[in-house]
Amino acid sequence: MWNDIPEGSLSEKEIENPMNGKSVSELDRFKRVLKWEVYISGFVLVILWITHLLSPEMIKLVGTITIIGWVLNLFTLWKLNQIEPLQGVRQFLTKCIRALRYFVIAYFITIQMVGGIVTVLMKSWKAPGMEWMEWLSSADGLWLLLLLAIINVVLIAYMWMFYIRRIRALKRLLDEVEEY
Repeated sequence: MWNDIPEGSLSEKEIENPMNGKSVSELDRFKRVLKWEVYISGFVLVILWITHLLSPEMIKLVGTITIIGWVLNLFTLWKLNQIEPLQGVRQFLTKCIRALRYFVIAYFITIQMVGGIVTVLMKSWKAPGMEWMEWLSSADGLWLLLLLAIINVVLIAYMWMFYIRRIRALKRLLDEVEEY
């Protein structure tokens, strides 16, 4: 059987390790990105609270959204740390699917959080005295909402292409594993 594999197609590291080095490094890179996102969101929350750049109501809104994203990222990191490459395939795939689901939820909330923060900051900067409905129906408000909607569609399409498809592929793989 090993004679059928062309020479140089697999390295010794890939043969010895059930998860090749690329997958492990992607997992580590993913964990690192989530950790930095947790640190940065906590730092931004502390800076906003200390400097009082926004009104107390806006700090509560931004803080609540940031804390929700922060908790989801911490939960995703916790799930990712439970993944061990050498455990059973069924458990590994199940934990990967769960971790990706939590990441997709956190990703979606982060998109909405950034959109909300940008909207609040633009309204505070361009029209501090206007009412919200009046500003949103103005040219600046409509332009910002249109721009954020386009960015939302692009980011959600990215999420669909890369993460939700991976979840579905992992589910199919898990179904195939469970058949045996």
